[in-house]
Amino acid sequence: MMTIVGIIEPMRLRGLIDSQAQKTGAYYSPLPQALARTVGLAIRTTLSPDSLTSAVRREIAQIDPEMPFYGVRTMEDRLTTSLMDRRTPMLLASGFAGVALFLAAIGIYGVLAYQVSQRRREIGIRMALGAESGSIFNLVLKEGGLIVGLGAVFGLAGAFFLRQSLQAQLYETGAMDPRVVAAVAGMLIAVALIACVLPARRAAKTDPLIALSEQ
Repeated sequence: MMTIVGIIEPMRLRGLIDSQAQKTGAYYSPLPQALARTVGLAIRTTLSPDSLTSAVRREIAQIDPEMPFYGVRTMEDRLTTSLMDRRTPMLLASGFAGVALFLAAIGIYGVLAYQVSQRRREIGIRMALGAESGSIFNLVLKEGGLIVGLGAVFGLAGAFFLRQSLQAQLYETGAMDPRVVAAVAGMLIAVALIACVLPARRAAKTDPLIALSEQ
């Protein structure tokens, strides 16, 4: 017969990312009454965990020299192992996302550069009629900004519709967390705008005489 002296919340016993359905009811009992044949020992310390292994082993040996002592791991190692199944796909996804961002920047640059090359006579006429380099730069940059803005809108819409799939790969972070969305969107927009600046600068440096003389 056992006497209940308190109640604890459901615990994550299998891993840090256990879902609510996987949380297990747990209980603690005095060691002499425990039915388990093994005992887990958790030690909190301000020192390096690896430096305590020998000291703990000696203390246990003094209690019972034949008691086996194994499975020594730091909490950081346990957390890393628990998140491995999700961390690896996310690292791969991050790598592919970086490649996609690079290709997107090249694509934006290529589109604007082609447009500038096709509009050299128009740009030359504008500059011959008094348009300044700054206005030409802003004109091309605005066109690139329109492409970037449309891409950001469609990207946010796609992320919203895929939020359930994204949430399954995250831990204690919302798929549409405002800070994360703002940081990612800001980075993407910044990279895209940098890709727009180069064709805009080339357009601003157009020589009207050379542009108008081209066939």
